[in-house]
Amino acid sequence: MSLPTPDAYERYRGPEFRRLLGAARRSLERNGGEITGSIGLTNPTIDERNAIIGITGAYRSADVRRVSLPLEALDQNVRNVTGASLRELLGRLGPPLRFRADERSAIDQARQQLLAEGEASTLHVQNPWYKEWLSGLASDGTITGLINKKDERLLIQAIRVLEYLYARASGSPPVMLAALADATTGNTKTLNPGQGSLPTLVLRALATARGVPLAAGAEARRELWDAFDVIVDDLASRVLVLNLPAAGRGLGEWLTDAAR
Repeated sequence: MSLPTPDAYERYRGPEFRRLLGAARRSLERNGGEITGSIGLTNPTIDERNAIIGITGAYRSADVRRVSLPLEALDQNVRNVTGASLRELLGRLGPPLRFRADERSAIDQARQQLLAEGEASTLHVQNPWYKEWLSGLASDGTITGLINKKDERLLIQAIRVLEYLYARASGSPPVMLAALADATTGNTKTLNPGQGSLPTLVLRALATARGVPLAAGAEARRELWDAFDVIVDDLASRVLVLNLPAAGRGLGEWLTDAAR
């Protein structure tokens, strides 16, 4: 048996097949690649109507506003011309077929796995706010968005940041934001504003822990970090507290030292 020539495939790039193959692609992607049922065209052009007549051998009059075609007939036509299946033809012409049910199943599985990793944290047992935060990320599509972008690691990194903050002993001195980022992600800049979703994930958790909404703006972010003894900008903080000692341990001690 001789192999089909490239021209055999190129035939199906013609305008008379464009809508037909588009309908076939949608049907296969919706049905997991099964060659079942029929596809149809509304207000077909003369070339489209002639192409369908050539495939089926059944005449369609010019005044018919919608014509249908069994997918099996189209698949057989493609096999006769190219030696390949309809699925193979669509894959060759591109883009690759995407089977929606399989994609949904893979995303559901990835979501459950990511949630399981989040629930394995010690914070999940000890802190109701953590459960609320994690549940909110799952219900509003944030976790699905991370999976679609292949950014699952960001949630794990956010959890590591939170675990680090809550594992610090009472009365520990404040930690610089860059040092916190380095200790938990290996990169001093990952928690800076504008560095993707990670800072937002962490700040959203901290806001939930405090029972306040996550506000926008640099000052709101700074106040939220400060509430957990994280210093966003050492230089700016020293300027702001110059000659203004503060009471209390932890952050108060740091501010007093900065004033001196």
